[in-house]
Amino acid sequence: MRIAQITGFLGSGKTTLLIDVAGSLSRRGIRTAIIMNDIGEVSVDARVLDDLGLEAKELPDGCICCQISGQLADTLATIQEKIQPKFVLIEPTGVAKPWMVKRATEYTEGSGPAVISHAPVITLLDASRIDLLLRAVRRTVESQLREANIIVINKVDVADSDALSQAHAFAREANAHARIVEASVLHKQGTDALVEAILREQSTRYEEHYDQAQAKRVRVHND
Repeated sequence: MRIAQITGFLGSGKTTLLIDVAGSLSRRGIRTAIIMNDIGEVSVDARVLDDLGLEAKELPDGCICCQISGQLADTLATIQEKIQPKFVLIEPTGVAKPWMVKRATEYTEGSGPAVISHAPVITLLDASRIDLLLRAVRRTVESQLREANIIVINKVDVADSDALSQAHAFAREANAHARIVEASVLHKQGTDALVEAILREQSTRYEEHYDQAQAKRVRVHND
C-alpha cells in the first residue's frame, strides 16, 4: 500500500490538489482511498468521490500526526481489508508533521498483510499569502517545508513577482534538498507532473533516529 501525503498550512490548496490527484489516479484504473481531516478548506461532497470511484474516510477527532495515530493505523487496516487500494492519499491538518504521519501509517504493518511504501511528501506553500505566513506562522510552515520532498509554490496565477521571489527564497532556506515547482492547483497548472511524481518517485520510511534528530532540532530552536 503506497502512502502519499499532501501537506501545507490551512488554505494552501491541499484539498483541491488531493481531489485532482485522486481523480487522475482513478481514471488510470488505480484503486485509491482518501483519508482527510474534517477542517479542509474545500468541502468535498460524497457524490464527488462516488463519481470518481473513490473511498473516503474522515478522521474528525484531531490531528492525524499525534492525537489519533492509533486511529489512523486502524483506519488504514480497515481500508486495506475492505477495498485493498494501491494508493492512499492523506491530507493531514495544517499543522501536521509528515514524519509523524509516516510513523503512524507504518503501525499498520503489524496488524495485517499490508507493506507500506511512501510517495514523495508534497507540501504546498501559498505564494499569495507569503507575507502573512511569514509573520504569523513562520515556524509551523518552515517545519512542513523542511520535511517535504517536493515543495509546490501554489497560486502563481494570483501572486505577484515579488511574492513569488519571496516564496522561492523561503522554501529554499527551509529545505535545500527538495524539488521546488510552481503551480496553480485551482486551474490544474502543474498538477500532471505531481501525479507522475506520486506514481514513480519514493520517499524514505520513518526512522527513529530521524525522529530523535527532529526533537533535538526543535529543542535547540526553542532555546
